[in-house]
Amino acid sequence: MNKMSKLINKNKFLSVMHFVKNSFYTIFLYVFYTTNAIAQPSTNASNPGSLQNPLGTQSLSDFFDGIIGVAIQLGVVVSGLSIMYGGFLYVTAMGDEEKITKAYKTMTWSLVGTAVLLGAHVIMLAIRGTIEQLN
Repeated sequence: MNKMSKLINKNKFLSVMHFVKNSFYTIFLYVFYTTNAIAQPSTNASNPGSLQNPLGTQSLSDFFDGIIGVAIQLGVVVSGLSIMYGGFLYVTAMGDEEKITKAYKTMTWSLVGTAVLLGAHVIMLAIRGTIEQLN
């Protein structure tokens, strides 16, 4: 490899690492700064030393709904990033058949993962509706 191609490869690597770093920062900020779970002092006047429910849910079903909601939000973000990564691989393939195949596989499995994620949510809603009808 000549000096120019080494420099180009180094710049590609640095741009990919910059993209990955910014993606992780975005996910970190999204996860940790959009949650509303903050410990609060008790407002129960009859028992001032008691603790409030920090989860804000009244049932186990509500708790799992919250967990699944967060998982879906994270999954959609990761899915979007992986589809963008597949597009990045396709653009940087420059006609190399191996790299193009890898890019297609990345995008295909990203879409499959998104479908599984959304399908799991639909199945969860169907099971919850069935349980509510039985009660």
